[in-house]
Amino acid sequence: DITDEINISNNTALTTSNGICLRISGNSFELLNQSLSDYVEKSWITPQNTDLLIDLKYIEEDIYPKKAVLTTAISDIPNISDYRRIIIASCSFPKDVSNLRSDAVNEFKRHEVSIHKISLDLESKFGFNYVYADYGPMNLNETTFAPYMVPNFKIKYSTADKYLVVKGLSLKKGGLELANVMAGCRLLVNHPQYSGENFSYGDKIIATTANGTNTKSGNLTNWVGHSFNHHITLIVSLM
Repeated sequence: DITDEINISNNTALTTSNGICLRISGNSFELLNQSLSDYVEKSWITPQNTDLLIDLKYIEEDIYPKKAVLTTAISDIPNISDYRRIIIASCSFPKDVSNLRSDAVNEFKRHEVSIHKISLDLESKFGFNYVYADYGPMNLNETTFAPYMVPNFKIKYSTADKYLVVKGLSLKKGGLELANVMAGCRLLVNHPQYSGENFSYGDKIIATTANGTNTKSGNLTNWVGHSFNHHITLIVSLM
C-alpha cells in the first residue's frame, strides 16, 4: 500500500486512492492538535485513510526527553484511534564512527528498542494502530563530501538490542582488498550476536566472504545493501 508523504507544516494535503501519510517532526509537534483538526474540518484528510508518521529522528542515551515528546504528541492527536496507522520512527545509529577501533567489533546500544516499548504502551493506552519504523544502520547527519575525504570499509550490523560496527582500513590503504574484507567478516561471524549464514542474504555474504567461498570483495554500496538486507530481515523477525 503506497502512500504519499507530505510534511504537516506545509499545510497541504493530497487525495489519492491509496491514502496519504503526514510526516510529523520538529516544530510540527507544536501545531499538531490544531493542524489535524483543521485538516479534518476542511476535508483535506480523512483519518481512516491517513497514516501519521511521528518522526523522532535521533534518540540519545537519555531517552526520556523523546519519551515526553512522543507521549505529548500522541495525547494531542484528536480521535487518534480513527487514523489508519500511527507510525513511530527513530534512529540511534552513532553519528560518528570515525574513531572506532579497526581490530574489534564495536558495540552500541540500539535505543529504538526502548522507543518501541514506549510506543506499545501508548498503543495499549490510547487504542491506535501502531507501526514500528526506524532508519536502520545509517547516520542521519548529512556529510559534505570533500576531495580529501577517503572512506573506510565498514560493516554495520543490527542485533535485537545493539548496533555492531566493524571498521576496516581506508580505501587508500586497501580497505576493499579481499584479504581485508575477509578479516572484517571473520570478526563479525565470530561475534556471539551474529545471526548465522542462513538468516538473510546479507548474512550469507558475510559468512561466505569470511570462509573464502565468496571471492568478490564488493564495493561500499554493496556492503550498505548487505547491512540493510540483514536489518530489514531482523526487524521483520522481531515484530
